[in-house]
Amino acid sequence: MDSEHRHELKESDLATFLAKAGSLWKRHGLKTMIVVLVALLAILITRASHQRKLALHDQTWSALGTATTPKELLDRVGQFEDPTARALAYLSVASAYNASAALPDTTPDDGAHREKSLEQASNMVKRLLTSDDVPDLIHLNALLLGGAIAENRGDFDAATDRYEQVLAHEAIENEPAIAKRAHFRLAFIPTLQTPQPFGAEPVQDDTPATPGEAVSAPPAPVDSPTESDEDGS
Repeated sequence: MDSEHRHELKESDLATFLAKAGSLWKRHGLKTMIVVLVALLAILITRASHQRKLALHDQTWSALGTATTPKELLDRVGQFEDPTARALAYLSVASAYNASAALPDTTPDDGAHREKSLEQASNMVKRLLTSDDVPDLIHLNALLLGGAIAENRGDFDAATDRYEQVLAHEAIENEPAIAKRAHFRLAFIPTLQTPQPFGAEPVQDDTPATPGEAVSAPPAPVDSPTESDEDGS
């Protein structure tokens, strides 16, 4: 009797629970389903966005890695939809132009080509420095590159200003390698400003001569024997 009573109570409790659950589902079931579907949709969108960013990242490095000239790099900038990818592409273009300007002149037209390359590199750097959506790391590298361009132009005041901007940047504490590079270039600029002789200067003997003593001339260089000297000997 007790077991039957307990069984009836369980069935009654189950029926009550199902009745309440059915009532709750009628009142909130649709809302709950919508919330679950929205959550699943958000997860799918997040994963798709992440996969797309990875694909864009691979596309960017592939395009930058296969370009061999500044013009090819510039032509491929339009392929990048992501602002960071475009900023990286512009930085690569500026670096390539600056590198081409650093090559020694071999023809009369190379001087004009060099200045044109430096101007194009400078314009790319200015574009990066005036954009609002450029990451700090690329912004710092653009400042460093701006200093290098100024050095190539012989404008050491402008180069100093760029390197000081690097060290004053709010994100420089997170980039010790860039800070070290800026410090090195700042310390090296005085050396670049000092003309360096191509050969060693002759040593001057400033010792005064003794009265009545003739000052001896430096010894003449010893010439290597020629074929005629050897024949005569």
